[in-house]
Amino acid sequence: MVETPYPIPRGKRSSEILVGNGGKVYGPFAFKIFDVNDVQVLTRPQGAVSFTVAPVMVQKISNAAFEQFTITFAENVPPTTAFIVRGLRVAERSAGVMQGTR
Repeated sequence: MVETPYPIPRGKRSSEILVGNGGKVYGPFAFKIFDVNDVQVLTRPQGAVSFTVAPVMVQKISNAAFEQFTITFAENVPPTTAFIVRGLRVAERSAGVMQGTR
């Protein structure tokens, strides 16, 4: 069996429901990512029934392969908007992560 140098820890890879503070940049978050494409942000403005995917810029804290990150919204997020940050693996790499292959 091949040992992974960056084991993905068991546990929740999602934030709680957060609310905006009037700024654009949030984080770092409690979980780490391999790739900035592995982050999904869902927002729910005041009065909306459900969360929807929001476009954000994701930036790792350092150049480490497995690292914490921040997100930047295109516009300031008011205190009336709730959001959730989730760590996901994109489909192209899911099989490798689950089966320990490249």
